[in-house]
Amino acid sequence: YQHHGETWWYGFSLFVPRGHENVWPAKLSFAQFHQEGAKPVIMFQNHNGGLWLDIHDAKRTIELIELVPQSELTGRWHDIILQIKWSRKPDGFIRAWVGGRTAANFVGATMSAKQVYFKFGLYRSHLERNRSAANVTHRAYFDALVRAKSRKEVQ
Repeated sequence: YQHHGETWWYGFSLFVPRGHENVWPAKLSFAQFHQEGAKPVIMFQNHNGGLWLDIHDAKRTIELIELVPQSELTGRWHDIILQIKWSRKPDGFIRAWVGGRTAANFVGATMSAKQVYFKFGLYRSHLERNRSAANVTHRAYFDALVRAKSRKEVQ
């Protein structure tokens, strides 16, 4: 668990096989930072193509940042590094790098509950938005998941 006031580094690698089918407007999440007793605050979603960082407050998306474009999503590994200051106040931040390049720099509250935890694996929701989504099989592979106090430890 992560708590208010803590700063952590995270790293993981994601591989989405060729032939992947986007089911937008149904949601497909690859990973998320969820809150104990509350909604997720950070989701890694397929969204409308590609890989997107979906940052939430207690009720809705407040920022949506494309990390990997659709044309580059499948058939290759993506190394993702994050530095997150967990805070219920505006002094929180999320910094993200994909393949060594800066991909996101968000400043603001990063949580609303008491604690946050990381979940990974495919999660689909709002299938009623795309009735054919229920018939689609998705696969994704994860490697080198790590949480540490420094960037050096996650690289």
